[in-house]
Amino acid sequence: MDIQLSEVNRDKAIIVERWKNILNDRLKEPFEELLGIDIQQGFNAFYNDLISGSLNNWISFVSYQAERLAGLQIKIENFELVIGSFKTALWDYALEKWQSEPEKSLLFLRRAHELIGAGRLEMGKVFVKKREEIIRKQQRAIKELSTPVMPLLDNILVVPLIGTIDTARAHEILENLLQAVTEVEAEIVIIDITGVPIVDTNVAHHLIKAYQAAKLLGAECILVGMKPEIAETIVNLDIDFGNIVTKSTLEAGIGYALQLQGLIIVRSSANGEGQ
Repeated sequence: MDIQLSEVNRDKAIIVERWKNILNDRLKEPFEELLGIDIQQGFNAFYNDLISGSLNNWISFVSYQAERLAGLQIKIENFELVIGSFKTALWDYALEKWQSEPEKSLLFLRRAHELIGAGRLEMGKVFVKKREEIIRKQQRAIKELSTPVMPLLDNILVVPLIGTIDTARAHEILENLLQAVTEVEAEIVIIDITGVPIVDTNVAHHLIKAYQAAKLLGAECILVGMKPEIAETIVNLDIDFGNIVTKSTLEAGIGYALQLQGLIIVRSSANGEGQ
């Protein structure tokens, strides 16, 4: 390059200050508070690669900041403003610095453009990757929340089901149920369908499969929360629930499960005496 890049380094305070001013104007608020980016560090990384002809330092800076901001749920548009403001600051600097020597401005801006472009590409990759990672975590959390298996006692599990049950979710319920039964060696499983609005043929067959699978693992299955309209639907659909123990409420199901275990609930008074 037919220019002295050491001059650019000597002028870095001017470039950084201009970068800050442009960025603050575009963000309409102090960027340090919003983004927490050390743009002095950013300039140093950019300058080192400008000298060496590599992309290592600048890309590392962009990648780290992009991943950090994506993790904080900062919009990609805000980081785009950071890089875009830097490009504008460099453009203004070059035009003023080599006003009478446009060839030098073009040489400098060509290399700067390559670095800025590579930074933008890296920024996009990191944000997309981080966003997909966050979505996957959210999906896993939703699945866990939508198909919980909760131990009541050491050998009694409660499976409260809420919302619509499709084939994919039914598989998750069955998988979670069987895993939990195996892990805690459960003897009784209470499936609560109070929060299930509709039980059609498909859902009914999935419930029967869950019952049969629990049985194969040695656990007794109790179905609770059967609403009158759901019971009527099951009868009309001629679905055989004859072998499945059902109770109207979760409380009744727990009472029956304790009875099977030879246990009872004793209410105690405030002074600790049984009643």
